[in-house]
Amino acid sequence: MTLKWAAPKGAKPAYYVVVRDGKSLGRTTRASFTDTTVKAGRTYRYAVRAYDKAKRAGALTPSRRVTVPKQTDVPTPGTPGTSNPAAPIAAVTPTPEIPSVPTPVATPTPVPSPYDTMTEAMVDRLFWRAGFGPTQAQRDAWVGKRHADLVEWLVSTPASIDTSMLAPKTAAGATTIDPLAGQVELELEWIDRMQRAVNPLPERLVLFWHRHWVISLNDGSVSNKWAYAYRNHLLRYSDLGAHPGATFRQLAYEMTTANAAMSSYLNLNANTKTRPNENYAREIMELFCLGPKDPAGNDNYTQEDIVGLTQAFTGWRLNGAEFLADKVTPNPDYGKITFDPKQFHMPAKTVLGRVIAAETGKTDATNPDNVNWGPRAVNAGVDIVLEHPQHAQFLIRKLWGEFMAGPIPQATLDALSAEYRANGYQLKPLIRGILLNTEIFESLEEPNLIKPPVVYMVGVLRALGAPVKGNVLQGPMNSMQQRIYNPPNVAGWEGGMSWLNTNTVQARFDMVKVAQSLRYSNGYYADANAAASYAPDVRGETAAEVLERAYASVGRPWISGATRAQLLAFAQTLTEANRTGTSAAAITARRQRFYALQAMILGGPDGQVM
Repeated sequence: MTLKWAAPKGAKPAYYVVVRDGKSLGRTTRASFTDTTVKAGRTYRYAVRAYDKAKRAGALTPSRRVTVPKQTDVPTPGTPGTSNPAAPIAAVTPTPEIPSVPTPVATPTPVPSPYDTMTEAMVDRLFWRAGFGPTQAQRDAWVGKRHADLVEWLVSTPASIDTSMLAPKTAAGATTIDPLAGQVELELEWIDRMQRAVNPLPERLVLFWHRHWVISLNDGSVSNKWAYAYRNHLLRYSDLGAHPGATFRQLAYEMTTANAAMSSYLNLNANTKTRPNENYAREIMELFCLGPKDPAGNDNYTQEDIVGLTQAFTGWRLNGAEFLADKVTPNPDYGKITFDPKQFHMPAKTVLGRVIAAETGKTDATNPDNVNWGPRAVNAGVDIVLEHPQHAQFLIRKLWGEFMAGPIPQATLDALSAEYRANGYQLKPLIRGILLNTEIFESLEEPNLIKPPVVYMVGVLRALGAPVKGNVLQGPMNSMQQRIYNPPNVAGWEGGMSWLNTNTVQARFDMVKVAQSLRYSNGYYADANAAASYAPDVRGETAAEVLERAYASVGRPWISGATRAQLLAFAQTLTEANRTGTSAAAITARRQRFYALQAMILGGPDGQVM
């Protein structure tokens, strides 16, 4: 496989490092590299990173997926629609800037998926990518059904809780969870919503928006009450069955003017005409709506645009007094956001080359009792940002990356962007269009998207049927480096391959043991010897039989043939005396074998991908 790329403009890099499937293949000083270790019929993903003489690295390019033709069917060089191993991949520029892409061409709205009969692997894929893995009942219900019907169910079914699953408990054993009682119960309440969700997509989208419109409890500026209200606010733009007309535009309006957590975390409450604070205006362009550069590497906005948008967002004040003057009585207006005309920047404001007209200070004739020119400036500023040519592709790329392993094809991006704008920034058609794309079934035989830690954790709990209790999951979330309500910074979690390192891989395996403790010991149940507690002991079970029982007990997830062979070999290591014996030691050995098989299925390499 020969790769070629365009050298970056300006100073020539000292060398390039070529990466295949996340691992370095080696370095070269030339703008090309030949990989001689590929195998026929396999698909690989390549990326390139440039280094200067001081060994400083540029950004890793977006990856390019290339399939090596089978040796029995090598295509003629240059044949359209084939992957020619002698041909270069599309131009890849190994610089910190985003590589250029072709000029968008209008294409029709994406057509529904042609898959009228879904396999078990397809059903599993959709429930993992759009949720936290399927229950066996969901798998049984959807195998053999149409892809389009499952997508429609996901985007149209309102959020609800499966009350047949065990409710969570506080550390004291109470099943009534108060998310405002403290951070542990705040997190426990959301984990429970994710675990027992009938339709998992709303909670999965809330998790996405939490990584997008970021707030965090870790700097002390956001209270538990504001964080809880923020989560519920995001749910209104994630529960597309209950709110089918939800738009990104309205979400942006409300994040700017009606969310206490966002106001405090990004200093909107401190943004006044005399002391402007640029934090939120900067992030709404850099992180929430546009990104810093377009695909050609041009700046999407300037410092002057940040100044103008900051001025449009002045005057919004947050009531941060939790108690009244007596320091005892709760303040009914705690967390309320109001507009203060005295703190608003009245002159004209320029944002992205467009002018938001100066205000006169007069109320609108149709609303004589309300000062509505402050909100009007916010809406005008948000609209200008969303009408920027890069907004649609920026948001769609981020959403695509939540559900898909590979880069979005340009034609698909163009079609989804056109539909998104034509629908007034509605979210339901956009999510539907992404989930209907057949790319979601790419590489079914070898899942290739890393599960984010929270998705992984909730999936393990669902697979085991493990109820949750107290603070037992806070440690695993910290160790896996994704604790809900606690992103590390305003950019959120990096994601992708960054989820896996020598610490987090061990933490993921350890989390499985915590889930097993909740399922099979007194971690949840009052009596460690309760009938619902220990896994059953099956005397005389063969290695193949215990592997099948362990596999079924964790929801029959994808595992490779090589993994299955290794698990079977492990199961065969139990001595004959322990396999058939009746002593307490033999019973314990058999249970340990069963638990170990569960842990290796869920916590091993195969369990980390979806």
